Amino acid sequence: GLYYQDPADLSGYLSDIMVPNPNRNRPRPKLYEIELQRNWQAVFGYERELPNSHHVAFESYYKLYDREYPLVDPDRYEYQDSYWDAYWDNKPWSFPRPKGKKEAYGLEFSFKKRKQTGLYYSLAYSLFSVKNRYADKSWHNDKNNLRNTFSGTLGIKFRKFHSLAFRVFAAEGRPYSLAVADSSGILRYDKSLGYYTERLEPLCSMNVRYSFNISRHWGNLTGYLEVWNFLNYTPVIDRKKGY
Repeated sequence: GLYYQDPADLSGYLSDIMVPNPNRNRPRPKLYEIELQRNWQAVFGYERELPNSHHVAFESYYKLYDREYPLVDPDRYEYQDSYWDAYWDNKPWSFPRPKGKKEAYGLEFSFKKRKQTGLYYSLAYSLFSVKNRYADKSWHNDKNNLRNTFSGTLGIKFRKFHSLAFRVFAAEGRPYSLAVADSSGILRYDKSLGYYTERLEPLCSMNVRYSFNISRHWGNLTGYLEVWNFLNYTPVIDRKKGY
């Protein structure tokens, strides 16, 4: 497949610098000058219906995004540097072409009982990798590269109209980049250590849901009560470099 979309990673910073500034009389890029993102992808999948309303599916995929705005480091896009160079030189700023790349590939597996009568259940597992090519042509993990994710549901339908279900989600911790203090005490990324090479605590949550659905000749009555993060697990889910 070949897909196009409006750029999804245009930061608020970029929106600000594209707004005309009445105090500086010089041209700025227009929205129509921004190229669409492009994604090439290939997918191979297999699905099969099994006895007793069971369903199994397997999918592998590869995606290449070849019109990305490259990063200089995890906090800074290349276009930000080019903008400030033009700003201080008091020159018009031309919006750079998206020459960066991102690739993603992975495997997904799922197994579930479609018919929710009596005991029902589902399992899903995903193994994947997402990497970005930075402005210096080096490849590093994407900040959302969780690598391994798992989800499962176990439920029971009882007394015809009532059901109780437990849902579990687990994943590796989000990657983050190590930063070291320079001689002035300012934290800076150490490229020799790589970007997004460390990981936070694993993610895990369990939700519990009770629901009922009563049908009568005058209509349906439906309601539910759901408790999220039933185990009250509170891992660190993000980490940013401080100054």
